[in-house]
Order: sequence, then structure tokens, then C-alpha cells
Amino acid sequence: MDAFLSDIYVDVFRKWIVGQLQGREFEETEDAIRIPMEYCIGEITFNVFNIIELRVESKVKDDIIYYLHFQMQNLAHATGLFREMMDALDAVTLEPQIKALFCCSGGLTTGFFAQKINETMEILGESIEVTAVGYGILYQVASDYDLIYLAPQISYEEGKVQQYLPDKVVGTIPAQVFAKYDVKSMVQLITGDVKKVGRTKGESYDINVKNTLTHPVLCISVYQNNGRNHIDYRIYNPDLSVVDEDTIIKNTISVRDIEVLIKTEKFMHEDIAKIAVSLPGIVDDGSLYSSFVEGACERLDDKLAKISGCDVILLNDVNSATLGYMAMDDRYTDFAFLFQPVNLDAGLGTVANGRLVTGKYHMAGEVKFLPLSYSAPKLELSGTPEGAHELVYKMMMTIVAINSPQAIVLCGDLVGDTDDYRRELREALTGHIDYDINILKVRNFEECVLLGLMNACLDREDK
Repeated sequence: MDAFLSDIYVDVFRKWIVGQLQGREFEETEDAIRIPMEYCIGEITFNVFNIIELRVESKVKDDIIYYLHFQMQNLAHATGLFREMMDALDAVTLEPQIKALFCCSGGLTTGFFAQKINETMEILGESIEVTAVGYGILYQVASDYDLIYLAPQISYEEGKVQQYLPDKVVGTIPAQVFAKYDVKSMVQLITGDVKKVGRTKGESYDINVKNTLTHPVLCISVYQNNGRNHIDYRIYNPDLSVVDEDTIIKNTISVRDIEVLIKTEKFMHEDIAKIAVSLPGIVDDGSLYSSFVEGACERLDDKLAKISGCDVILLNDVNSATLGYMAMDDRYTDFAFLFQPVNLDAGLGTVANGRLVTGKYHMAGEVKFLPLSYSAPKLELSGTPEGAHELVYKMMMTIVAINSPQAIVLCGDLVGDTDDYRRELREALTGHIDYDINILKVRNFEECVLLGLMNACLDREDK
């Protein structure tokens, strides 16, 4: 777009925003418009080169609720993004900022206590909501909560819960408080623990690849986490150092969002030569088949290549993570990467002779189609550590029987101890072969994905 016309559009957009905010409290400075609310702050920042940032940040938690940046190209698109930001901003005033979960054997004994706590929180004007559930569904719903409190009768599970939910504040309701339904003491405990709530950073990994790039590359990962839709992106320099990275958080994710990100980053980093995109769903020959991304279509790679002028690589998210593990650990030329998310079907990436196996139609790794028998529906099992253990073990036995790789890498919040899996595999094969296999575990799936996208760009250059 002509720079002069873009300048005019930004000026019109800014005046339009001010008009939309009449009747609201807001602050305008030379380069920003801030919208302070009781529990959050909305901000529109106007940067050089007509790059506009939209952000909603919680005051209660160290948490970004909505964020993106784009270069002004189209007024209709910009106003639509602003309205979406305002929807996210207003939702904060309608929803509690801190959510606590009481958990007992069946949820009944904590239900009445939770009700009394909520009544008190409302009187005190605290934006905190308490819900009670049975332990059987704790792991299925835990992602929606910040604080988790176990009833005294299941306090022995606290260590296990903290192990599988390391980013949550986990505790036990004191027996004397629970026995008396001591609302005052419990409210004090909850409000004190609110200070512990915040984002945790995942693991970071070293890169073991020895090659370098000829030009910078842009890596984009699309996924959902804690009920929000994310686009993580990272730009790698030729020496594989990171020159830029950020996360877009929106209510919905569409192909248009990916296009806008690519255009903006390509403008800011003109020397980007390759773009690699990881997406949930089936990615076959540059086409995306996914219900998660609006506007998924055939030959999406060609569409993105046309708007960017770059070579574009599309990959399924689990295959990307598998390539990422290759970049982290060069000990194995034959391994399987098994990802078991909570409340979702598993995905599998397979490396044979140092190469990713994709199969016809890129169907290799779609383990949800395996005709295995389980003690309960798969999605139900994936919501508990015990159920996830059953799923992972049976899929591992299938992997061993078909491929017998050097190693199996496990990833997932509820994936259990690798020594337990290793022992069970040995016991199952006793009398047939003295079998042993390396079983490893990684936690940071998204870091693996981004490293894998970078590795895919390296691989493309080698061809």
C-alpha cells in the first residue's frame, strides 16, 4: 500500500476509535490510547511504519488476554480487530478474574462450602469465583482455573496434582477450616494465594544442528491453550539465533490472521526468505484440512507464498514438534514422538533413518484411527493421569510392534513417569525378547514446534 494512503488510514482509524470510546474513560497520548478498566487495561499503540498494536492485559494476573500487531492496510480489517479487542476487554468485567476450584471425592461436600465462599466474595467485592467438582474430572477442567484446593479427605493427592499441574497454585483446605465451614479463614487463604498466580515459562532447549541458514526465516505456530487461540511466531537469523518473537492472542484464528502477520513481519524484516507454518489438522501437499482455523483451504502454501514472495512450508503440529526434537537431540535416527494432550486425541510423529515419515496423504501419525480397545472412551481417558497412562502405554506397544524405534519421546501434561512405561514394556515382552528402549519426556510442546519449523527450513535448503 502507498505510504501516504496508509498514513491517512491510520489517522482516520485513530479518530474513529476516539469516537467509539465516547462515554468511556480513556487516556490519549501522542502514540497511544489507553482504556483503563477495573480489572484490566486496553491499549492501542501507534508505532512507526504504521504498525498498530492492540492489547488487553489483566491487572489481577500477569496475563495477556488479547494481543496482536499489524501494519495498516485496510480500514475495514482494522475496525474489525478493534471491535474484537473491545469484546475481550468488556468480557473481563463480566467474568471473574480469579477462578478457584474446590475438589473432593464427588464434589458434594465442597459444593455448599464453595457457595458460601462465593456469597462472601460478592459482598467483599472480590472478583473471585469458586467452583466445586469431583476429583474424577479435575484434570479435565483444571485449565480453566488458577487455584486448586483439595478437600482434607483427598489431601494425599496434593503432590500428584501439583506434579501434573505445575502452572497452577495447588493446596489443601485445612481440616479445621473444612470441618467448620470457616468461610472467613478460607477467604483469607484464597485472597493470599492470589498473589502466587501468574504465568510460568516453559522449558527452553539447546539446538544441536550444525547447519546454518542463508537468510532469516519466519516460523509460525497456531494452537489453542487454556481456552484462547494463539499464534506464536519466531524469526531465526542465518546463524539460528532468534531476532524477534511474540505471541498473538485472539478469540478466533483465521487464515487472514496468518496473512496479516506474514505481511507485517515481512515488512519489518525484508530479508526473510522462507516461512514455515505449523497448524492443527491434516496438512497434505500444501493444503490444510482443519476445523480449528477459519478459511482452511487447498494449496494454502501457494496462497501464503503469493502474498509474501517467500518459499512457504506447511506442517502438521505434531510433525513439527518431532522435527524440533531432532534439532534438540541428535542421538537417535529412529524414534517416535507421541503427544497426548488433555481432552484431545493423540498425535504421533515418526522418524526413520533420520527422516520424518509422513506417508500417503500425510496420514502417518493419525493414531486416533488405531482400532485399539480401551477401558473407556479415549477422550474421557485423556482427562486423567491414569487414563492417559492407559492410552500412552497401548499406543507405545503398537509403536514398538510396528517400528521398534531406538527411542520414544513422550509429551503431554498428564503423561506419567517414563520408568513405569519402560518397566511395563519389558514385562509385556518377557519370554519373547529381553527388550529395552529409551523412553524420554519433554514438557514444552510449543518450543519443540518452533524448533521443528526452523529445522524444516534447514532441511528445505539442503535439498
